Amino acid sequence: MKKFNFSLDKVLSLRIFYEKEAEIALSRAVSERDLVKLKIEDINVKILECSPIFSQDVEMSILLAAENYITGLKLRKIELETELISLEKKVKLCIEEYTEKSKDRKILERLKDKKLEEWKKASNKEEIISIDEVISSKIRI
Repeated sequence: MKKFNFSLDKVLSLRIFYEKEAEIALSRAVSERDLVKLKIEDINVKILECSPIFSQDVEMSILLAAENYITGLKLRKIELETELISLEKKVKLCIEEYTEKSKDRKILERLKDKKLEEWKKASNKEEIISIDEVISSKIRI
């Protein structure tokens, strides 16, 4: 009996490779997005930490410095939020890309499974025929 050979194995391997590449791109995009989210959270914490200064009795120069610092943090937060929006779009595109690549791979895997089942049926049929021939030849003897 000959071994099962799927004629599109190389194409399937290539599709698996493309799917892994899309998965890697997705994980990179998600990690970039999460990093920006963490930076925004860090800025929020820093702003909250500076807020009590305004309720204390301190020199005007310290208040101005704190106000400038908070203003700078808020500007940086706006920049990061803009970046976050673009990264969310990038993640969405990567998810779509990964889904498409995964679908392509699954289609070929289903085809391979179907061909394997057909091969198994044909193999079993051939085996039954050869066993019948052996039995019938022994009966004639």
